[in-house]
Amino acid sequence: MRDFIDGLGLSAHQYDTASLMQSFFSEMDKGLANEESSLAMLHAYLSVSKEIAKNRKVIVVDAGGTNLRVGTAMFDDAGSLQIENFEKSGMIGLSGRVSKSEFFETLADRIMPVVNESDSIGFCFSYACEIQPNRDGLLLHWTKGVDAPEVVGCMIGEELNRVFEARGIARKKIVLLNDTVATLLAGVSEGAARGAKGYVGFILGTGTNTATLEKGEVINVESGGFDKLPVADIDREVDEASSNCGQQILEKMISGTYLGPLTLAALKKVPLSESGRQALEEMHDLHLIQIDNFAAQNGRDIGPLADERFSEEDEEMIRKLFAAVVTRAAHLSAVNLAAAAIRNGTSPVCINLDGSTYFKTFGLRPQVEVELKKLLSEAEVDYFCVHVDDAPIVGAAIAALSC
Repeated sequence: MRDFIDGLGLSAHQYDTASLMQSFFSEMDKGLANEESSLAMLHAYLSVSKEIAKNRKVIVVDAGGTNLRVGTAMFDDAGSLQIENFEKSGMIGLSGRVSKSEFFETLADRIMPVVNESDSIGFCFSYACEIQPNRDGLLLHWTKGVDAPEVVGCMIGEELNRVFEARGIARKKIVLLNDTVATLLAGVSEGAARGAKGYVGFILGTGTNTATLEKGEVINVESGGFDKLPVADIDREVDEASSNCGQQILEKMISGTYLGPLTLAALKKVPLSESGRQALEEMHDLHLIQIDNFAAQNGRDIGPLADERFSEEDEEMIRKLFAAVVTRAAHLSAVNLAAAAIRNGTSPVCINLDGSTYFKTFGLRPQVEVELKKLLSEAEVDYFCVHVDDAPIVGAAIAALSC
């Protein structure tokens, strides 16, 4: 089975780690120099303060893929984040098309209950934005099903302030940041007390991204776009079937949206029993949670893999194939993390990890940890990993407090 997996190009040992690391560093350099690169290296125009301001209240907003959350936040004397007046509602534009005016008026409505609590807003905006030096953000395009086309090309903070002014409310100092930058900043809430000098934020969920520090400034790496690595025929097949063919190559090899389809595409090459092959031919979709439950043998939903036409030998081969897909994803994730940590140029580095794929995929996290320890030990970089709950809110609060 190992030779077969090698033939598919899905074995982690087929990737030269040193070469991958150098390619990552090279793409980072090019991105920072505004040269053509698969890593955008976008400036967040934020830095990591050594000390978080205490007892200063800020408004926090988190616009995620499903929900819009609004509240106030303040770090107390002990450094604990106190969140109050917290309200959750559906993300604007998910239940039908809205105009530009409707979008920003509704957004202002959601903030109105806390609008007088602070003159600063930390806004975690998990959509494609070009952050400006004044920390506002130009919306490049929507994802995740939001239907508000007139908002594309708008400065989010500026438009929101215009609505406030029309309502007789003084302009707010609005700091926009994405969820990965927020994850890095959230790490400060734990890392500072442990002597961290460098920081990395890493999300591995339905998609993936990384944020790191470059000379003290927070950089949104857009690491899911990395493409300077060997790509197997199976990877190309998955890429060609995607809505963004030729883009987000690393993301398609490690993230939750793609690990199920990637495994299914590979399974259709595996020499299963005749009945097993018939079952596979009828299988058009396979989600990560289904193959993950199948591999873990935890008694939970395994979707089409519950088909009785799979023999015990088939089932064992399916588990071995998925294990190889996960091991490769773990290896590539560790290289990504190590490059980001080394890029800080200092240590110890606090790595804040987030995302359901990272924490829930069977066998992935332990393998990342082992490989990351090896890579950073060789690079003589001290580090520690944390997971900060509710990172978008914590990071948004820290961003607002740092400006």
